[in-house]
Amino acid sequence: MRALLEGGVAPPVDRIDDRVRGRVRALHEAYAGRSGKRTGEVCKEVAERLSISPEWARQLLLGKKMPNVPDLTELAEFFGIEEGTRFFTDPAATVLNRELHRVLRTLEGESEEEGPLVEFATRHGVVTLALRGRPLSLTRRKQDALAVMLEGLLGVDEEEPGR
Repeated sequence: MRALLEGGVAPPVDRIDDRVRGRVRALHEAYAGRSGKRTGEVCKEVAERLSISPEWARQLLLGKKMPNVPDLTELAEFFGIEEGTRFFTDPAATVLNRELHRVLRTLEGESEEEGPLVEFATRHGVVTLALRGRPLSLTRRKQDALAVMLEGLLGVDEEEPGR
C-alpha cells in the first residue's frame, strides 16, 4: 500500500468485467459468511430478487458470469451497497480515493453528508460535478451560496411556464 501511495509501484491493470465479477463474488462471500447461509440459499434469494433462474444466480454470485446493468442495480440493493452500481464498476484507485476522503472529512470534523453542491447535483440529475482544486476547497458556506445561486437560476424556467 505504501509503495502504491508513494507512486513507486503501479496498481495492477484490471479489466472492468473482471472487476465487476470479482466484486459480486466478494459481496456474496461476505454476505454468506455474515448470514450463515449456504450458497444455495443465497442463490435462491438472488434468483427471486432478479427474476432469474437459481443456476444463473449461482453463476453470477460465483463470478463466472457478467451481470447486466439492471441486475447490478438489484444486486447493489440486495447487498445494501450505498454507492449502487459504482461499487462494482469504479476502479480501485477511485474507490480508495473516495474512502480516504471520507476518512479525512471525519478526521477534520466535517459531517459525513455529501454537501449542498452534491445534493443539488443529485436533485437535478447532474452526473458529475467538477470543482477546480481540492474537492473541499470551497467552504461549506460557499457551497451553500453556490447551490442557492444555481437553484435560483434553474428555478427560473420552472416558475415561467409561458416562456
